[in-house]
Amino acid sequence: MRWLDDGNDVDAIVADYEMPVMNGPASIKPLRTSVLHRHTPLIMLSGKEESSSKIQRLRHGADDYMVKPFDPEELDLCLKNMMRKLSF
Repeated sequence: MRWLDDGNDVDAIVADYEMPVMNGPASIKPLRTSVLHRHTPLIMLSGKEESSSKIQRLRHGADDYMVKPFDPEELDLCLKNMMRKLSF
């Protein structure tokens, strides 16, 4: 988060929801309230497959959710689709 706050720009963010220092809600909230990053596409990764977990992550502000282990090609296509939507 400090790296982003220092003004570094990214096209998208892919992050694990269950991080040890800053978990999903703690990382999503500052991104979605940031002037610089509130519209940055955000994909959360998690080992939890339940629909309720996915709904919770999307409610917190993630744009998409992928269950680990994930297929790298699926992640690549998801990111490309998000970026294509932003280019309009």
